[in-house]
Amino acid sequence: MSHLDSISCFEAYLCLTQDENFVTALLHYGSLTAPCQKAIAAYLTESNLPAQCVVFRENQINPHIYWIKSGTVRFFQQQTDGEKTTGFAPTRTFFCALGCLLSKKPALESCITEEATTLQGISYDDWQRLIGQYPELKAVFDNLCRHWLETTHERNLLLHQSDYKKRFYFFLQLYLTAGYRLNVK
Repeated sequence: MSHLDSISCFEAYLCLTQDENFVTALLHYGSLTAPCQKAIAAYLTESNLPAQCVVFRENQINPHIYWIKSGTVRFFQQQTDGEKTTGFAPTRTFFCALGCLLSKKPALESCITEEATTLQGISYDDWQRLIGQYPELKAVFDNLCRHWLETTHERNLLLHQSDYKKRFYFFLQLYLTAGYRLNVK
């Protein structure tokens, strides 16, 4: 039996893409010229965050696009009876507070790291500046936004599960390999 026979498809994908970063991950959403890729890389920041570190807070503005190099983040809303988990983003996933990004409105939820996490990110203002210089980046951004809308739909389905255990099992169906490391509220 080979090593690949004993791991999931997602884990195999991670093995094959270990050198992936924010810029190369964008290539899944469209073509970018080498000068455009280099320009994006120049604006990126990388942060190594411990577990339980707040990335952004509900009702605050955070207009950034993030890519998870390693780790997992959890989205949640504060409610009278505590936190309600609204979703997750695992390794090699783009995420943002969509309302903050597109219309500079306060975030509807908070985001926290669930484990030690490395994020690469870029501000929306820098992103827009790059779109002005590299028109091919707009098509990539449009495809990324389509992906976020699909993800938002999946997360809305997750929220319809009233029991936290059902939400967790639904999450496991969406992200097979990350769920076993997380605590869900």
